[in-house]
Amino acid sequence: MMQPGWKACGLLAVVVILLQGAALLRPSPCIGRLAPELGRSNESATSFAKSKDDRVDKQDDRVDCCSKSKQSLLAERICVSPSATPMRIPSATEAEEFLAKTTFQNHIIWDLVPGKVQLNGNTKVALELGERALSAALTNETAKGKEDLQAMDIGTVNGCVAFELERHGVKTVYAVDIMPPTHFGFQQLHKLLSSQVTFVRTRGYELASLFEHNSFDLIVMSGVLYHLRHPIVMIDVLWLLLKVGAVAAIETAITETLQLAQLPPANLSMESYNWVKFIQYYAHTNPEGRVTYDRTNKFFPSMDALVEFFSDSGFEVLWQKDLITRGHLLVRKTSTRRFQKTGYSISDQLQVALQDPIPCA
Repeated sequence: MMQPGWKACGLLAVVVILLQGAALLRPSPCIGRLAPELGRSNESATSFAKSKDDRVDKQDDRVDCCSKSKQSLLAERICVSPSATPMRIPSATEAEEFLAKTTFQNHIIWDLVPGKVQLNGNTKVALELGERALSAALTNETAKGKEDLQAMDIGTVNGCVAFELERHGVKTVYAVDIMPPTHFGFQQLHKLLSSQVTFVRTRGYELASLFEHNSFDLIVMSGVLYHLRHPIVMIDVLWLLLKVGAVAAIETAITETLQLAQLPPANLSMESYNWVKFIQYYAHTNPEGRVTYDRTNKFFPSMDALVEFFSDSGFEVLWQKDLITRGHLLVRKTSTRRFQKTGYSISDQLQVALQDPIPCA
């Protein structure tokens, strides 16, 4: 028969084993090769005992608590580096010969040779937003001139917005896309133009771990937000990257508000119903069960909801345009957010978003 003392020792051993097992289940310092750990693993029990307000003021600095430096992480994602020579405009003959040989898919209409040779596509919206963002960025009191600005084009596809910003005199431009630089012709155009733009292949959620916070003067993000399962987390990333007073130009798919303006449910008064901002989730199969044309489409907010997304996340809306199915915004980063004292943690939300599978190969 086991003595009482031995029973106590056995119970203690079980407790120790359980604690060791729990330690093994903790998240690793990095969530895979492309996902820096963004949680609270380095915070001591003492820091957790502090008030919520104390933690909120510091939480955004934890986004990059990975063993690798931002510089080394960024270096792994750079696919195309700045050219050794200054940007050039090719001759009309050279540009026409280049286009005759191209096989990549193009989205943006752009003057490859201004006034002479045009890159055909289906929209110029992103370029127009880039110009609007550049004009607004230059009004920020921290901006000294175009050559001192740092810009980013998220969802760059063939890079035309990034290249146009470079043509306008912005010295430091990053082009970001999840697809390889040859897919939409970025690398081919970069070589033709001898561009100084840097191409970074990554997901938007990871940008906060690759770049210094509060360091960008302007960001253009066109055709990206509605592809994300965590659109508000992406807006948080923009807030982290931009300087206070810096601007972002946004283009995204939206749902028509009028289609949703029906009578309220029985449990809501009309007054309460008027506060509702609608978001539509894109169905990936039709009633017959066939897969729709684009499985990467996710959330289509109404224009009202899109404005609330940014207003709630620490941005002032400077300009907006509702085109029924597409929405355009120009927003400026403010120093405060509505939820600043509620315990909301951007780093915690990013940790969840980074575990999502990559939506396309």
